[in-house]
Amino acid sequence: MLSTENNRAVLGLDLGATKLSGALFRPDGRMCGYSSVSLEKRTGNDVGLMIGNFVKELAGKAFIEKLELEAIGCCVPGIVYHDAGKVWAPNIPGWENFPLKETIGYELPSWQEATEEFLRSSQ
Repeated sequence: MLSTENNRAVLGLDLGATKLSGALFRPDGRMCGYSSVSLEKRTGNDVGLMIGNFVKELAGKAFIEKLELEAIGCCVPGIVYHDAGKVWAPNIPGWENFPLKETIGYELPSWQEATEEFLRSSQ
């Protein structure tokens, strides 16, 4: 799909200790999709898998709306180790050195370039 100003979107994620929220935004800042889900006491890899499925859900909405998803950004309640692609989130058990970039890259293998920016945007 040829990208134009009207068909581009970015995905912003907000991972907290109890829930994950996410929204699709157009370049002018208009929100064009939103979702939120409880972590329901998930830990470790289960949280990572939930994020992967959540991203796929919102990416599906972008596809239906004929939007090209250009980037993914994620706010994490902890420390991001950019070079390693890992995070430490003390409020999520099992996330002492969690491979978040790898998890999202595995869930969305065709978006390898987007995952290069995934953790940088969480600063």
